[in-house]
Amino acid sequence: MLDALNTFLQGSGPLSLLAVFFGKLLEVSLACLRSQLVVKGQRWQSAGVAVVEYLCWFLIAANVLTGNVTLTRLSLLAVAFALGQVMGSIIEEHLALGTVMIQAIYMEPHLADSAEQALRSAGYGLSRLQACGRKGEARPLLMLLIPRKRTKQVIGILRSVDSRVMVSTLTAASLMGGVLPETQK
Repeated sequence: MLDALNTFLQGSGPLSLLAVFFGKLLEVSLACLRSQLVVKGQRWQSAGVAVVEYLCWFLIAANVLTGNVTLTRLSLLAVAFALGQVMGSIIEEHLALGTVMIQAIYMEPHLADSAEQALRSAGYGLSRLQACGRKGEARPLLMLLIPRKRTKQVIGILRSVDSRVMVSTLTAASLMGGVLPETQK
């Protein structure tokens, strides 16, 4: 069976070229996703993706480079590689893996009070600090560590209180302790 697959992948027909293109696209998309999993501390999931990625590489790249090397095949590999980077980042963005820190600075303390109450009612834990504005004025700062999948929901709550709130999001490499939304425990 592997011999038949190798022969097919080394062919020059349109189906063989499409298989090479989409195989490389899948391989690079998985490589991009795997590297993001490692960065986010999800080692075991990364290892599972690596197995599939390596099988794709072995079947596609190894056969193409040891078989019938043509400008068409090399061009297809290069384009699939580039598109695979894009696809991998889109997949990772859709999966929304990991944890983010959201920082929200309000101009008015009473608006921060309302946002804090709304977030706590929605099950989010947060810390409230005093920040210092450009001219030295005190500004309330709300900080939350949340699953990345909840980012839009939290920003929606923050902006529903005050559309002028300054919000920044930062990727958190790890999270230990603290309070996560009830459905995440």
